[in-house]
Amino acid sequence: MADAWTVGEARRESLALVESVTDYAIFLLDVEGRVRSWNVGAKLIKQYDREDILGHHISQFYTVEDRAAGRPAQLLSTAASEGRVEDEGWRVRKGGKRFWVEHFSGLGLGLYITKGIVEAHGGTISTTSEPGLGTTFEVRLPRARSQP
Repeated sequence: MADAWTVGEARRESLALVESVTDYAIFLLDVEGRVRSWNVGAKLIKQYDREDILGHHISQFYTVEDRAAGRPAQLLSTAASEGRVEDEGWRVRKGGKRFWVEHFSGLGLGLYITKGIVEAHGGTISTTSEPGLGTTFEVRLPRARSQP
């Protein structure tokens, strides 16, 4: 049986996994829209070093036209009310160069990777679905043993 996995260890390993992704810009924002985390993919795609972008507002990734139209604020409002947001359009890299971003359906690798991590630590992952209500994923990990 795998060693018990503490919540802290799980969080550190999850953050390390997200940090190492290079094909996608993955970053967290606070409720005001300021960048709080920045992965390798975000650096490669948007070309900002972590220390240059942390604490700055997400609006700087949008074109002048989108900022004037209030697009970043609209998207933050949607994310706050719905828990997520997807958007396509022009974005701006460090230095002002524009690039197109679009949403596409995933390949199902996220769940596959998650399942591997959970099972490697002696846990299980299960799903339940109800038409019209969505799908719930339940992850169960063994409780950490007390340290003597």
